[in-house]
Amino acid sequence: MSGGVDSSVVTAMLKQEGYDVVGVFMNFWKDISAKNDFENKCCSPEAVQSARDIAQILNVPFYVLNVQDEFKKKVVDYFLSELKKGNTPNPCVECNKEIKFKILFEKMLSLKADYVATGHYARISKKSGFRLFEAKDRNKDQSYFLYKL
Repeated sequence: MSGGVDSSVVTAMLKQEGYDVVGVFMNFWKDISAKNDFENKCCSPEAVQSARDIAQILNVPFYVLNVQDEFKKKVVDYFLSELKKGNTPNPCVECNKEIKFKILFEKMLSLKADYVATGHYARISKKSGFRLFEAKDRNKDQSYFLYKL
């Protein structure tokens, strides 16, 4: 749960469908040595409080997963390295691959979860294995963030 609308709606929908839902907020990395006021909105105190409030309203157990070290190493360092090479990296793609759908899956397996749900807009097909497709609403499509999965 990010504290945003998409993950909150998914949580409510799954709860309404009868699933035993657990909310997990991922605390990413912030460069505290930076000399600017930039704050990653994904893990601001307001975002975690919003997610916690929604989980409480929905009567869902809530956990905060600290992935700061992994995020710095796998996403931030990758991003900076690629920029130095003259490439245009997409940190969200790497975060989904290395953090959200690796570390989060490992945590959920340790909690004996059967499924992981996100608020990403995309479609999948189970015909001959899983395949990823563009969302029906192209204005909300996020399949490009998930293509490395």
